Amino acid sequence: MRGETGESAAPSAPARITPVQIVSLVLLLAIALGLRLYKIETESVWFDECVTYLALEKHLPPMEFFRAEAYYDPATVPVYFGSAYVWYNLGFTSIVGMRALSIIAGMTTIVVMYAFGRRLFGHMGGMTVALCMTAAKLQIYMSQEIRNYTFTLMFAAIAMYALQEAVSTNRRHWWVINVIANGLLCLTHFVAGLLLFAQGVYLVVVHWRRYKTIAIWAASHAPFLAFIPLWIKIVTSDNMEEQTNWIVWAGLDRAFRAYFFVFAGSLQDAMDFVRTLPIGIPVHYILGVLFMLAGAVFLIYCARNWRQHRDTAQGYTFSSVALLLVWLFVPPATLFIVARLVRPIFIERYVLFSSLALFLILGGAVASLPRKGLQYSAFGLLALVYAGNLVDYPRPLRHDFKSSCAILRTEFAPGDHLHTCLDYPEPPIGFYAGVPPEAIVSDADFPGVESGDEDFAKRAVDEAQHGKRAWVWMFDVPKVWEHEKIEAHMTAGGVRFTKWEFNGRWHTFLYRLDPA
Repeated sequence: MRGETGESAAPSAPARITPVQIVSLVLLLAIALGLRLYKIETESVWFDECVTYLALEKHLPPMEFFRAEAYYDPATVPVYFGSAYVWYNLGFTSIVGMRALSIIAGMTTIVVMYAFGRRLFGHMGGMTVALCMTAAKLQIYMSQEIRNYTFTLMFAAIAMYALQEAVSTNRRHWWVINVIANGLLCLTHFVAGLLLFAQGVYLVVVHWRRYKTIAIWAASHAPFLAFIPLWIKIVTSDNMEEQTNWIVWAGLDRAFRAYFFVFAGSLQDAMDFVRTLPIGIPVHYILGVLFMLAGAVFLIYCARNWRQHRDTAQGYTFSSVALLLVWLFVPPATLFIVARLVRPIFIERYVLFSSLALFLILGGAVASLPRKGLQYSAFGLLALVYAGNLVDYPRPLRHDFKSSCAILRTEFAPGDHLHTCLDYPEPPIGFYAGVPPEAIVSDADFPGVESGDEDFAKRAVDEAQHGKRAWVWMFDVPKVWEHEKIEAHMTAGGVRFTKWEFNGRWHTFLYRLDPA
């Protein structure tokens, strides 16, 4: 019997999972956990995390905690931050303990996505999706973050799995799960409502004959959606512009890099450093090309099956493919259009949940290969490329405030000034080193100074030339802030300086400039 979109009725679920398959999944999950726990004790809190952690340390009443968080993040919604508040007050008060909450959510998301991939494409499809989730750089990073992004991924995965099952089986409990997960998703990250919009687009375009069901589904979300503006009005101060002016306009090239590099998992963000294998091959391009080829294989396989009217696995039906493509493209495209027409807001991590659809498509491509040997070979090749990509993913992943501030805590004296390349290091430096905010000077304190200028170093040199000890804290970014150029200013200015270097994904530098 043909469904409303012309595909065959939904096939049965995959065969029961075997002991060997369970072992393979457990091994992959162990690797995922290891990647997230590796040297986690070296990870300092940076600006966003520090805001949350400092608010928790104050032991504020719940609503005061939310208001403190919303001062720096005006679109704060309550699910993650409420969970963090409860988690902290259960006794997980250390930084590592707080990171554990995101690790749990991240590991849960991998399991859900394995189940999703298995439901659509069988065990090999599920394992491919789980591999991508395990090794993608931004997935690892966000699974450690004292922020709401991993909760967003978890609820997005549950919501989309439930929608797929609801459409396929029309069982009421799947619709209920989808609505609840959507509500939690929208109350976890403000921009995540774009995924709800994408679901609506999918239902209206592909399953428009179910208009009564769609109307009930849409109306069921009204309480969640009505609560969001009310909540934001309650907790948010009038500093939206001030706290979002760091987001820059994004061109089409950044949207392309979001898919090719960030969603695929080779870079942590679209402006990350270029990584290469020891023989000089750019791994991030290899991974991006693999995803492009896999997408082509997947679509060709589906089109051939539809043309030949073959019964096929659930993931290759027209309805499932449409769901994956809408999930993949609608939220980022909508955010990009809003960013171009209204205000800059396009940040890859805001729509990272669309990468889950990309992983599912890759899983479908691997599972479509005609022989098990080819499927295992493709899986092995993907694992090899991800392994090469992770070879030079040094720890710590965040700026090393902990180590650099240990120097400042013992040597920074009253009356000294610390000059920084940006203003957001101020809370972490205050947290780790006890340096007061008024002693930290950044280019943000001087209107007209552009990010990437070296004025912060020049001001420190000027202080030292006038007989006052000065400090410089910076991280090295190729073609933006390079420590060799900063040191050249110091040398040219004739000042003596002491240098400390702290390696990691971001190389952090601390300088003490002694009076000339």
